[in-house]
Amino acid sequence: MQATEDHGGKLSRIERSVESAADLEVRLDAFYGVGPVTVNIFLRELRPFWAKADPEPLPVVRALARKIRLDLGRYKRKSRTFARVEAGLIRLRRMSS
Repeated sequence: MQATEDHGGKLSRIERSVESAADLEVRLDAFYGVGPVTVNIFLRELRPFWAKADPEPLPVVRALARKIRLDLGRYKRKSRTFARVEAGLIRLRRMSS
């Protein structure tokens, strides 16, 4: 089964055809050259816009948030703010490495 043929090459059709966030992750991971980290990044950016886009924050994000005493729970997970905070933590991690 090729993911691009199943949905006419349109990612928006995948989101509409899945039953859950987990199913969405599996379907995206089926695209050639796409792995779990890419799926997480992609869905993180779409979290505020796609109802079923809600990946768990990466373990490094949670660890860094704890390290700097940032309570991720104070942000609505489906908000743009949460997506920006999450992306910012990834950048902060890279800067401090």
